[in-house]
Formats: sequence, C-alpha cells, structure tokens
Amino acid sequence: MKTIYCLFIFLVFFIQGFGQDNEYRGLYFSSHEVNQDLRTSLNITPEKPISLKKPFILEFEASFRDGDGYYGNIVKIADDEDLNIDLVTHLHQDNSNFWLVVNDGILFQYQWKDIPNSGLFKWLKFKLEIHPESKQITLSINGKKMQTTSDHIPDNTDINIVFGKSNLVKHLTTDVCPMSLRNVMIKNHKGDVLSSWPLGKHTRTNKVFDLIGNKVAEAQNPKWLLDQHLYWQNEEELSFNNLLGTVASADGKFIYFVDKKAVYRYYTVSKEIDTLHYKGSPFECQANTFIYNPFKNEIWSYTFDHGEISTFDFETLTWSLQTSECLETSFWHHNKMISPLDSTLITFGGYGHYTYKSLLKSKSRSAAWNDYDLKDELSPRYLSSSGILNKDQFLIFGGYGSRTGDQMVNSHNFYDLHAVNFDDYRVTKIWSNQAPENTPYLPVNKMIVDTVTNAFYTLVFDNSKFDSSLRLARFGINEFDKTVYHDSISFKFIDTKSFASIFLNNDSNKLYTVTQFNNQINLNSLSYPPLKETDVIIEEKGINGLNGIIIKVLIALGLLSLLLGLFLYFLKRKRLKTSISTILPQEAKNNVSHETLKTQKHSSILLFGGFQVYAHSGEDITASFPPKLRQLLALILLFDVKNNRGIRSKKIISLLWPDKHESSARNNLNVNISKLRLLLENLKDVELVNDNTYWKINIGEEAFCDHIFSQEVLSSLPYPDLSRDHIHLFLNTLNSGEVCPDIQEGWMESLRAEITNTIIDKLQTYAKTQDTPHILIRISETILKFDNLNEEAISMKCRLLHSAGKKGLARKCYQEFCDNYKEILGTKFHLSFDETIAMSMHETF
Repeated sequence: MKTIYCLFIFLVFFIQGFGQDNEYRGLYFSSHEVNQDLRTSLNITPEKPISLKKPFILEFEASFRDGDGYYGNIVKIADDEDLNIDLVTHLHQDNSNFWLVVNDGILFQYQWKDIPNSGLFKWLKFKLEIHPESKQITLSINGKKMQTTSDHIPDNTDINIVFGKSNLVKHLTTDVCPMSLRNVMIKNHKGDVLSSWPLGKHTRTNKVFDLIGNKVAEAQNPKWLLDQHLYWQNEEELSFNNLLGTVASADGKFIYFVDKKAVYRYYTVSKEIDTLHYKGSPFECQANTFIYNPFKNEIWSYTFDHGEISTFDFETLTWSLQTSECLETSFWHHNKMISPLDSTLITFGGYGHYTYKSLLKSKSRSAAWNDYDLKDELSPRYLSSSGILNKDQFLIFGGYGSRTGDQMVNSHNFYDLHAVNFDDYRVTKIWSNQAPENTPYLPVNKMIVDTVTNAFYTLVFDNSKFDSSLRLARFGINEFDKTVYHDSISFKFIDTKSFASIFLNNDSNKLYTVTQFNNQINLNSLSYPPLKETDVIIEEKGINGLNGIIIKVLIALGLLSLLLGLFLYFLKRKRLKTSISTILPQEAKNNVSHETLKTQKHSSILLFGGFQVYAHSGEDITASFPPKLRQLLALILLFDVKNNRGIRSKKIISLLWPDKHESSARNNLNVNISKLRLLLENLKDVELVNDNTYWKINIGEEAFCDHIFSQEVLSSLPYPDLSRDHIHLFLNTLNSGEVCPDIQEGWMESLRAEITNTIIDKLQTYAKTQDTPHILIRISETILKFDNLNEEAISMKCRLLHSAGKKGLARKCYQEFCDNYKEILGTKFHLSFDETIAMSMHETF
C-alpha cells in the first residue's frame, strides 16, 4: 500500500502541473547585508493558520553562508496569543550555534560539531516535531535528535509559520540569518505529507503553491535560486583608460583586461581584481587581438602585419616583445581560437577597408601567417560566432557580409552553420536558415558548445540598432532549432567601438557576458543551464480554480488506489507480461517463434553486453552519452532495480566524484543530472525523477530496459507465467553478456558481480523444473556466458548434446571449456569427457 500511496501522490503532482523537481530550486534570504525593510520573509500560512490539535512535523532544508551578520531567525511558529517558538542561529558563536526557544526558555542548543556532515554552504535537514497532548517537542538536524517537553505547548491552538523576517503583529522579528531554504514540508505524526513547498516555480507576485493541497505561501523580498537561471545578474561595471582588449581563461575563472600599462585579472567568483603591471609590450591594435592559450597558460597578443606573437608570462609579468606598433586593421571582429591539435592560433573572417574577409589564417608562436581562402565554402563575413566542437572540428555560425566580399554589393546577415576541420581546414555546411521575418540578428564572437545535447549557446542582438540588446539563444547543431531566452542585456552597437562575448565558468556553472563600448566594460552572469520562463514562472490566473478539479481527482485516485491494492498481485503479473509484449511486433504477439524475437530499438535503455540507448525514433543515441553520463544513468537504474527506491545524491557523489570537494562534486552532479534529463527527453515514457531525495528512472509501458525486464523474469522464477517463446526472449537478453562491461569502475564491478550471482543462482534453480532439452541447453549456455568455468553448466550442456546425437558438437564444447579452464586456472580440468556427461541432473544443479 505504501507503493500505491507514493504513486497516488505522484499523480496528484502531475495533475496539478506544478512539478518542481529541480536541483536549482530554493529561496535565498537577504539578511543583515541589507536594511530591515529589504530582508526576506516566507509565510507558509498567510491565508489560514494550522490547527495544533494533533501532532505535526515541520521539515525543511537550509544552507547557511558567510555574511555581514551571522545571527538571526530561521523559522518562527506562533499563535495569536502567547505561544512563540523560534529556531535561531548564530553561525560564528563559540558555545552554541543553533537553539530552539519556546517563549522565554531555551530548550535545545547545538554546536556545529554536534551536527553530522554540517558546515557553511551545505544543505542541512531540519525536522521539528510537536505533540500537543504530551507537550513533547523533538528537533533533529541532519539526524542529530534532541527531545524534551514544555508546558508552554497548548492543547489546542492555531499556529502561523514564518521563515526569516516575521511581520506577525504580536511576534515581530527583523533579524534574519544568512541562509537559503528549500523543500518545506508539513507532515502528520505518521509521516504522511500534508503540504509540500519545494520553493522552485513561483508566480510573478512571489507566491508558491503547495503540491498537495495547492495552499499558497507568500515571500517578501525574495531571491529565488531558480531565477538565477532566468535573469541576468549585473556583476561589475568597469572603466579603463586606453583599453586594448579583453580575453577570458579557458575555464572561465578569470577575465583579463589589457591596457597600455597593465593586465587586470578579474576573478569571476570572488569579483576581486589583480593589477599586473607589466614589462615589454603587447601590440596596441584596435581589434581586440588578444587570446588566452590554455596549453601554455599565456596571453597572446598578435597583429596580422607582424610575424611574431607577443606572449604574456604570468610568472615574470613580461610581454615577450618590446614593440607596440600596429597598423590599422583589415580584420575587425574576426573569430579566433587555439587549435587543440597543435596549439596554433587560428582566425577567420573580419572586415576592413570596405571589404569582408573569408580568409582563415593560422600561425604558431614564431612562424609566419598561413592563409587559406574559404570563399567557395564560406561567404566573406565578420561578426560571426565560433566555438570548438571537438578535437577535430570547430564551428562558424552566422555573421554579416556579402557573397563577393564587397561591402557595396548586397551586404546582409547570414543564418548558417559550418564545421571546419582543424587538420586540413575542409569546410562542411551543416545547415542554413532563412532570415527572420521581423528582427534581424547577429551573434557575438564566441559560442558555448554543448555536445551532450548537440547544441550551442551564444548571444544575439539586432545589428540594425545602436541601442540594441543581447539575448541568450540556443541553436541545434545537427539541424536548425532556435530557442531565445527571456532576459536581455543592454548593448550599444557601433561595430568599431563595440564588443561582446560569452564565457562559461565550469566550476560555478555560470555564464558570463562581457560587453564593451569604448573603454566601458559591463559584466553579467547567468546560472547554467539557462531556463525558459515557463520553467520558472507560474501564471496565477486560474490557479484557484483548480481546487475543485483537484478534489475530484483526489477522490477518484483514492478509489483507484483501493482497487490497485486489491489487485496488486495480478498487476505485477500483468506488468511483467506488458514489459515483454512491448518488445514484440504487434502481428507477432499471438503466435511467434523465438527466432523472430528482436530487442526493441525504440525508447530503449540496454545494459547487457554494453551500454546502449535508442531514442523514440529508433536512432541509436549512445554516442551522445559521455562516460560520466553513462555511469550516472547506469548507477541510478541499477540501484532503482536493486532496492526499489533509487539512490541518493550523496551516494552518487561518493561513487562518481570521490576525489572532488563537496561543492564542486555537487555542481558536477547538478550539471550531469540536467544533461541526462535533456537526453532522456529523446525517449518516450522515460523520466528521471527525485522521489523523496532518491533519484529514480521511471520507465513506462512504451519504453524498455533489458535489466528491468530480466529482473522481473528472474523474480518470478522458478515458475514464471511465461510462454516458451518469451523464455527464449529472456535468455536472448541475458546472452548479450554481462551488465555494462564497458564501465570499469569499482562500484560497477560490485554491482555486476551481484547481478551475475543472482542470474546464475536463479537459472540453476529454474533448470531443475525443466525437462525440455533445448530449453536446458539454452540455460546452460546462458550460465556459461556469465561464468565460463561453471562445471555444472558445461556438464549439462555436453550431456544433452550427446544424448541428442550431437556427439561431435558435445566434444567440441567440452574441449573449448577445458582450454579456457587451463588458460585461466593454469591446470587441467579434473573431469574427463565421459565423467562430465555422466553427471546426473542432481549433481549438475
């Protein structure tokens, strides 16, 4: 019944349409860094208080940060009279850091050292339980429990619950601790969820809705963590004298600004700036001719009129050349990159002297420029976007130019994507799209390539205006597909005075934009991956009207749950048959031979014999899963099948990123979870969900997973309700080989051994119930697939083949077994052929 209840709750969430299963959810509370009018409050009882007639549980997760103030309220529970319960913190006090206060008395005190796995910037789990009849109060922080009684707890009252700043008339509080909050839940004493606010999607008026009963909670002065993926945040506005160029490190941790006196190193996370006064000189060109070389940890300054590159050494703070001479450029707004093949500098396109360029130019540090004219494949242009696709190719997107290169002859925007080889500069046109009907757009000079989703991100702007704006856009790589995101950044555009680019900090998972107009710099950030407005904002219109519908749905689902409980056994059988029937062609389901049975190649996740994933279209998308995503998907699936509830984030991190710092590991997990979700959208009826802190893969009837199918059959052995053809299908599945042999990790070896032992044990038991020779031969072959030195299996196979008159084949199988035995164990097999086939069925299994 517990399973049915969970299903029931999940269906309610789905019907409401307010599913908020998102790793980026949460509410950031403004604390003492702002005045009391601007501090954050969350009231989860703004419309109606909660009755305290019966025991109740309040659960939530909170993360605490360093700030201007370390003291403040976490949550207040109060009635309209004298009851006042405060959970308060002082993050940097020596004797205690958390305490629970009831009216004028302190009931519990915690120090950081008392709380398991605690610390700043970690999500801590709080659980407060109140029993009015017994006056008992229990507080748990990350599992560390304290319990006592208080006579101040009334038998019957109505309570309000407010996090952070409290505006309750009799219980005002303006001291707010520096924290973030998520996953607020109210439960009854049995642990059943009565209300749940994940604090993800919200309205424009800062309301969030309970997933169970649609109850409203209201926030004041909020900073929704989800909004960081929707709205650009202004980080810095900087001004320089004689700014020559801007360049970012490959990992996005630093942005460098170069003027005639110094290199300024900006730390994107801490927002600090180092001033590095240098010796020597860069080229004082006007076209931002600077690039960071990640292979040498150098900034390169170059000019198209000089054979050498002036390199900046961060240890000596010296440019390698003394000259600063630079002629007027003919290559404004060209693209540039460092080749991953040989660390050469590559540029493409540009504009100067009324001419657009189609030249691809390359050079090493001291060699002369090599020119390759790509005019036949890539029309002359400037203001294009470029990015490295992989170690073999880079991408060129869009731009402005003309087919002849002449500014006077039909200059226009390009909306095309090309791939260029690093080794021979051969160009492949991927796609071209028509000009938009309304507003034209150009990209900035750099793109962020996401090979997992076969897409890239860049900023686009209307180049027909001076007062323009930049908006983030996502484009498909294999085929044209455009998504333009909601928020924008102001951008003044004059081609010889303006510059804009985009970078990704892989550690903080933030996108950074740099916009320049003359000597003025503006920096903005957006959490990655970006989200659409519909992923974040709930429209209030019609929300309350859902209540009547929801109540009816709840009643219907309640009745359905009773029926499901009565027929649970039969549904389990039916589910087993359904998972098999989805693999069979429709015309073959009634009468089919095992030779015609094929593994489903639509919406499939296959683990036996090697990791494979097929999209709903039937396309093999296995190559879209890099090694870490394969491990993540396999890990979640295997644990879900193993314990029927999934795997926690903490366990995933310990297995996949054991050597990384916790915050870095969690960021890696969040990014990979997002990428996995996007990839699984290619499959029908497959969903990655977080069920009560456990990650699971839900696979419906229109999808297939060979491991789930095999485990369902194994659980029904030795007396499965299956046809002989379906048994052959089951054995065919196992005969593909071990689970994920291509994942060679310690945790996988352990899981693989456990699965293998189960398969062998179950098949040996099943064999004792069978008397059909060819079924028994298939069973023995399957066991040998997992354990090629299994003596019982080779004995049964050889005996059955010999009895069937296939004596030569029996001896061949025996000899191959003996050869493997000798090669692996270094000794001869101890039974002769006659002794092997003489073993009885009882001796065999």
